[in-house]
Amino acid sequence: MKARLLIFSVFGAFIAIIVLIGYLRSGNSYDLQPPQIKNAVPVKSLQIKKSPYVMTESFFGLIEPDSQVEMGFQISGRIAQIGDQFQQNLLSRGDTISKGETLAKLEQDRYIAQLAAAKASIEQSKAALSACDAAIADAEARLADAIIESKRVVKLKKSNAATQREMERSQLAETLAQVAVENAKAKKLEAVAMKESATAAYEVAKVNLQDTTLLAPIDGTIATIPAELGQMVSPQDNIVTLVDISKVKLDIGVVERKLGLLKLGQEVDVYIEALRSDTRRKGNDDGLIKRKGVVATIPPMANNISGLFNIDVDIDNSDGLLRPGMIGRADVKIRTVKAYAIPADAVRKKGSRIIAFVAEADTGAGTVRAKRLEIEPDYIDNANYLIIDLPMDNVTLLTEGNSVLIDGEVVRISDTQSEDPSMNEVTITANEREASNTP
Repeated sequence: MKARLLIFSVFGAFIAIIVLIGYLRSGNSYDLQPPQIKNAVPVKSLQIKKSPYVMTESFFGLIEPDSQVEMGFQISGRIAQIGDQFQQNLLSRGDTISKGETLAKLEQDRYIAQLAAAKASIEQSKAALSACDAAIADAEARLADAIIESKRVVKLKKSNAATQREMERSQLAETLAQVAVENAKAKKLEAVAMKESATAAYEVAKVNLQDTTLLAPIDGTIATIPAELGQMVSPQDNIVTLVDISKVKLDIGVVERKLGLLKLGQEVDVYIEALRSDTRRKGNDDGLIKRKGVVATIPPMANNISGLFNIDVDIDNSDGLLRPGMIGRADVKIRTVKAYAIPADAVRKKGSRIIAFVAEADTGAGTVRAKRLEIEPDYIDNANYLIIDLPMDNVTLLTEGNSVLIDGEVVRISDTQSEDPSMNEVTITANEREASNTP
């Protein structure tokens, strides 16, 4: 009997506990916090508002030097030095070179000998020319004497003081003297031609000797040095490649339908993939350092192979951080739109649409509930979805803890952040699929 009483007592106590729990859940307790708040899902939120955003079109390309010079000798020979010291190779890739600095030299003995021979030929031609001048002077003097003698004999013949034979002999002497003058002058012309030829050969030899030294035509940086000491080279061989990277250009490929977005002299924002700031923030640049560029050239025709228009964007590189071959992106501003920016990590994707949760006050129950929104974004960026219109003006977007939410569920907001004002300045790349109601 006592055992039964004990069992009934325990069973009654259990029933009493269940009734008490039900009573408390019915709201008839003295707990000051509503039961819905106790079961609310903790979340974090972000206050967003409709703000202006810059729409851009992005074009990608490679950094190229503003000028590139492949240097080679104009003559054949053997390389005696690379740099400014004989039989030394003192240059390396990446070295900075000033205009007029020695890049390389050929062996000069042969060209020095050619210059000396040409100079000797000039001296010989000068001596020959002097001899011709003396011969002409002598021939002209003999001609003058012959003319005087011929005139004298003619007078004597008229007075029968000279015979016909004497007159003919004097006239023949005059003719021979005239021929001698002409021959002397012809030899002088030959001597003049020889001197001119010797002078030309001397100038060629002098230029050839100068061409044994390869000088830098610009201030620049050595990109390649394919030549080696002792190598035999000819005029078509590349010895050193110099690049001027104080100013560089971004070569971007543009399709025909987007060519109208770019104009000569237009400023664009350039981002280089290899250069990032130490402090990154959310936005289109993802920490990339922005530089200003200017559209420098727009070709009249497309590339025959790629079908793209290769447009050059000039970029200042006075700090020397940009290197040829780096990947760059040029952002061209298209328009500005007013929209809500929803961070990509605060939504769930459903095909082409996104699912976001916003906070909605339940004034009757004194709670905050999650409202589910399924939206077609107007523009898409890696970091944000831009929505031009939302069903409410003041939007509290649920950003953390929203992955387990369902529509209408009670939430408890533990932290609310305001939208970063700098985000309004972030350029958002326009998606190819733009809404038909885009302004």
